[in-house]
Amino acid sequence: RGCRLVAENVFGAVAALESTLRQLFAHAGAANFQTLTLKDRPEYKVRGLMVDTGRRFIPKSVLFTHVIDGMALVRMNLLQLHLSDFCRFALELPSFPELRQNGFREGAYSQEDIREIVAYALDRGIRVLPEVDLPGHAAGLLPLRQRGLRFCEAAAGKKTRPEQATKIYDDTEGSSRQVIRQLLGETAEVFGPAASRWLHVGGDEASPTGACTAENIAGLEEFVVGTVVQKELGRTAVAWEELRFKDPDSEGFRSAGRTNDTIIMGWMRGTPWGIARRGHRVLAANLHQHYLDYSYVAHPPSNFWYDPSERRGSDAGSCAAPSWERRPGAFLGGLPDPKAAKLDLAAAQRRLSLAGMIWPRAAVSAATLWRYSPSVAAPAIDEYAQWLAAYLLDVSGVASCPPGCACDELTACGR
Repeated sequence: RGCRLVAENVFGAVAALESTLRQLFAHAGAANFQTLTLKDRPEYKVRGLMVDTGRRFIPKSVLFTHVIDGMALVRMNLLQLHLSDFCRFALELPSFPELRQNGFREGAYSQEDIREIVAYALDRGIRVLPEVDLPGHAAGLLPLRQRGLRFCEAAAGKKTRPEQATKIYDDTEGSSRQVIRQLLGETAEVFGPAASRWLHVGGDEASPTGACTAENIAGLEEFVVGTVVQKELGRTAVAWEELRFKDPDSEGFRSAGRTNDTIIMGWMRGTPWGIARRGHRVLAANLHQHYLDYSYVAHPPSNFWYDPSERRGSDAGSCAAPSWERRPGAFLGGLPDPKAAKLDLAAAQRRLSLAGMIWPRAAVSAATLWRYSPSVAAPAIDEYAQWLAAYLLDVSGVASCPPGCACDELTACGR
């Protein structure tokens, strides 16, 4: 009588205990078997979730219960905190008190908050990846202008999305570089090596604006990735696809620190195949199969059940064999992404609106990245999602979009 568990490391044991074993006994509390042997391993190493606190601040208590606990139950192992965007820089750094003067949207984690989040996640087999988005998505850093950070801003009266309205300018005096070096260094120190040896530096939607030409942007990105993250901090840089996909391709290689060690996240035109062909490791965050800010009508749970290794778009038929066979383990995994609403909500509303966006659809994505099977059809996945919603609530009190409802950034079940 009893249970014997064998795993390659402590994180495998945590996944077996927190998820696999619990699911066997979920709801009924009794087993329908005398003996059972399970042999299971994930197809992809990284099964993550990105939370966009740079747009919509998520209190620590909500992160614990409705994000991290849910991730542990479905065997996710990477939490990406998108800390900076046009609403705020969501981390308090004593050396940068100006960042609390933004006033556009309040909300930031203290250094003690981050240490608690990192420890809470690590206890559940989840690493935390901080992201400081550069050189675009930079309006939350505007208060650092008085410290010497230089910017390019869209012309007054020009209709521009807020994510793209402000870029960091790489000035010839090196003033911007000095501020960025200190900002990234202190951010990495707060999260510590226990969180992740990776540091996400953004790079998305950084199209040229005024003096921030393509050449200027590439030079700043090369400094951030190659000099600061890799050489000075000794970390692996992670970036969105735009940092690597440039014309000519040599400019993209330059922006990636002139190395293939930079991990690239594909979200729009950068497919895993296209990225791996350039020699990089890949994280998939495809807009159509991973983004959670689409409504349940447009993207039901079954939308997140797909074959991540399948070639798509411009990469279809371009290779005789999978590109990542050239570099074993190049396709690391993926992350669903709940882009944030630009609203401040009461605590109860916040829990339901955030959790309803994430669960149970992100759990289906986690299952896809654990091991996809083409034999499981869409109706079975949508039925499985209803079971998952009840499972998350019953086991750990994790809120999710109720069965039969549609949830998005602003509504749940029509309210």
